[in-house]
Amino acid sequence: MNLTIPFNDIRRHTSLYREEIDAAIRRVLNSGQLLLGEETASLEKALCDLLGVSHCIGVGNGTDAIEIALRSLKIANGDIVVTVGNAGGYSTTAILQVGAIPLYCEISRETLQMDPRHLLDLLESHGDRIAAVIVTHLYGQMAEIEVISELVSKFDVPLLEDCAQAIGAKVGGRSAGSFGIVSTTSFYPTKNLGGIGDGGAIMTDSPQIAARARKLRQYGWSRKYAQELPMGRNSRIDEINAAVLTAKVAHFDSMIARRNAIHSHYQETLPDGLLVHRVSSQFVPHLSVLLVRNRQSLRQELLKKGVSTEIHYPIPDYLQLPNRAGGTTLGVTENTSDQVLSIPNFPELSDSEVEWVASQAKRHALGIQ
Repeated sequence: MNLTIPFNDIRRHTSLYREEIDAAIRRVLNSGQLLLGEETASLEKALCDLLGVSHCIGVGNGTDAIEIALRSLKIANGDIVVTVGNAGGYSTTAILQVGAIPLYCEISRETLQMDPRHLLDLLESHGDRIAAVIVTHLYGQMAEIEVISELVSKFDVPLLEDCAQAIGAKVGGRSAGSFGIVSTTSFYPTKNLGGIGDGGAIMTDSPQIAARARKLRQYGWSRKYAQELPMGRNSRIDEINAAVLTAKVAHFDSMIARRNAIHSHYQETLPDGLLVHRVSSQFVPHLSVLLVRNRQSLRQELLKKGVSTEIHYPIPDYLQLPNRAGGTTLGVTENTSDQVLSIPNFPELSDSEVEWVASQAKRHALGIQ
């Protein structure tokens, strides 16, 4: 037997909810309101309810969300912002866009998340030069957010949570996105809560930050054509995407449950130490990630058996050509970037497909031909 298993398949996902998606699109088209209308407001309320926060601001994409959140914190030229280097470059891009300087924190090999011990070193060594910390809950696994939150509070440094891959994860009964002074997410189609195009959101309990973000997403306007804030932009989630996302929120728990079931099967089947994360309330599998020294060999063998894989992410931010500044060397970040390999995990995978992926990953990881 040989199956062909995609890494993700948006067509399967869309067909499953096609009736509700079509109804949402018709509703928007019939309304004649394509931007910043009732659908955006409904999505924003749904996200507030889901995460337990007071304010949500829909924007054009996840990277815009981080940039606007930084500007809402008044991060500007020359400020230092701590982030990690293994999360695809999105935070780095936003930091550079506001004119700030990224300072990279090491990660834990066990979780691939920000290492609080190294964060403490950075906070102690750079003092009041650090203007903010961005913690990314990578792959759906929450970072050690309670420890990190306590650390930044001691140094009076604002914390921004990037929850693009971890909406729905919880620790101590609190959701990812509710610990920082501001948090962000992406609605890229493959995310756990994905739309039908680009989109993002900013969440906060601060009315002041929310007010700034709402102005900044639309040119810095306080009212139409009256610019109050500098560095505003055009970054608005469209009504069709918002309507579709709101419809999907009702199915969010079942989608997460299926991702958990898939990851649990991998967890039960694969050799210890191969799969990075274990199912828990703090992990809502956005990606099922392996750590393998022979990554390319395993990837080729899986492809021969019809299993598509991806690498999230192969190059640390500080080694990317446009970002090279010299002086940054993070051993765990670099070592694990050479070893991470993501195997398929999306809700529409069939049981037989999941079993095939697991059996083939185990077979070839153990060197059985």
